[in-house]
Amino acid sequence: MPFEIYTSLPHSRTPSQTIQALSKFTTQYSTATSFVPNGVCTQEEKRVFVEQLLRGLSSNLEERRNAGTGGSGDSSGSEEEEATRLTLESLRILCRESLSCSQVYSSSGISLLLSHSTLPLTPSPSPSSSSPTQATFKPDSQVTIESLKVLSNCLLQNPQSRRCFEELGGVEGVVGGLGLDPTKLNLTTQFLLLRLLFLTTVDNKHTVAKLVEALGVVDVIEKIIKKHTPKPIEPGPFTPQTVLSEALKLVFNLMHDKAPSSKIGGGLFGGAVTYTDADEEVVEGVKPFS
Repeated sequence: MPFEIYTSLPHSRTPSQTIQALSKFTTQYSTATSFVPNGVCTQEEKRVFVEQLLRGLSSNLEERRNAGTGGSGDSSGSEEEEATRLTLESLRILCRESLSCSQVYSSSGISLLLSHSTLPLTPSPSPSSSSPTQATFKPDSQVTIESLKVLSNCLLQNPQSRRCFEELGGVEGVVGGLGLDPTKLNLTTQFLLLRLLFLTTVDNKHTVAKLVEALGVVDVIEKIIKKHTPKPIEPGPFTPQTVLSEALKLVFNLMHDKAPSSKIGGGLFGGAVTYTDADEEVVEGVKPFS
C-alpha cells in the first residue's frame, strides 16, 4: 500500500519524517490520476491517508497560531515549510479523483486550505474554531501556490465545495490577493487566482453580481488583459498566454449572466452585452492540476 510509509508514522511525526515519507509518495505518483479504480489502494486506505494529511496541516497551523507567526510561508526554506508543501502536494495528487476526498471538500477542509493559502481574508464577524486563519498574503510562497492548486482542484472536482469557499470569504480573499495591480504577481499565482474566480462564477449569478458591483473585479481583469496582450509565446505551464486565457474565461462567466451590468461591457469592451445563462459546461475542458 503506497501510503504506509506515512500513515505508519506516529502522530507526532517530525518535519524530516514527513519530508522523507511524502517525497517518496509525490515522486512515485506525480502523474497518477486514479488510485481506487486502478487498484492502487482501497477507498478506506485512501480516506485514512487523506485524513492524516489534513491532520498534519491542522497541526502545523495550530503550532503557528501558538507561536504567533500566522499562516503558512513565514519560515521560508525551513523544514516545516517543505513538509507543509509536500503535504499539500500529496493532497493535490489525491484530489485528482474525488473518491474518498470528502473531508477535503468539507467546510473544515476548505477552511484549512484557505488558511495555508495566506489569502487576505476578511475576519468573520462570528469566528469559530474552523474559521480560516488570518495571515499576510505571500504570493511567491510555494506553500501558498500549492494551497491554491488544491483549492482549484477541489472547486473543479466538487462543485458543492464552491459554496463553502464563498461562505468562508474565499472570493473576497482572491480579489484581495489580486490587489490593485494584479500584474505585479507572479504568473502562477495570477493564473491560480483567476482559476478560482472562474470556478466560483460558474452558474452563480450571486457571485457574479458581487464581483462586478461590489468588488470591482472588472478593473482587475482589464489590467491583466492589457498587460498580457500581446506577448511573445513563452514555454511553461504558466505563461502570459495561459493567464490571459484564464482571464478571458472569467470574462465569459461574468458576461453570461442575466443581471444587467454596464460595467462589464462598457468597462472591458466599450459596448452593450447580451446576457444568457452560464452553464456548468464551461468547465468541461478544465483539468485538475497535475
